Amino acid sequence: GDAFRRDFETGLENVMLNYGYSVLRAATARAVCSAGLTPALGIHHRNRKNPFALVDDLMEPFRPLVDQTVRRLLHADGRENTDLTPDLKRKLAHVLDLDVGLQKGTSTVMNAVYRVAQTFVTSLQEKENVLEFPTVINPLVFLLLSTMLFVIAAPVLADDSSDQAPALAAGILWTLVLL
Repeated sequence: GDAFRRDFETGLENVMLNYGYSVLRAATARAVCSAGLTPALGIHHRNRKNPFALVDDLMEPFRPLVDQTVRRLLHADGRENTDLTPDLKRKLAHVLDLDVGLQKGTSTVMNAVYRVAQTFVTSLQEKENVLEFPTVINPLVFLLLSTMLFVIAAPVLADDSSDQAPALAAGILWTLVLL
């Protein structure tokens, strides 16, 4: 909200999280642009001052990987460092090399963000749920819930003249992101 302010003086953990999210955001921005999408047209993130609203929406399922990496690095380091060193930056950038599960097998985070952007475009073009997120929840639960959402939304999405279709598609995507 309007009262939110990022505090950069809160210690190494938050600095590491911010850096890791920036790495992930940059990779997602490249994927969004490469898919021909406009990064500023977000679904949940809609602040006019945010030129990367869609990027922020599509990177949400990957944020726990940054959290996990920071937690692992802090425990391995024993909090000996108080600064974000070049070595820590390198280790945080490797979040893009982590493996995640996708429908067709295992992929790196870097490839998976491209897959999310591509399947988002395909979903919008075909008005059918082909979104492919990394498997962070039980894949059967994801399939069931995403199918239910699109069955409910199909009549509105099929009506090209409906002014509700973009909002409904946006709501569906964000619901799936939150899963």
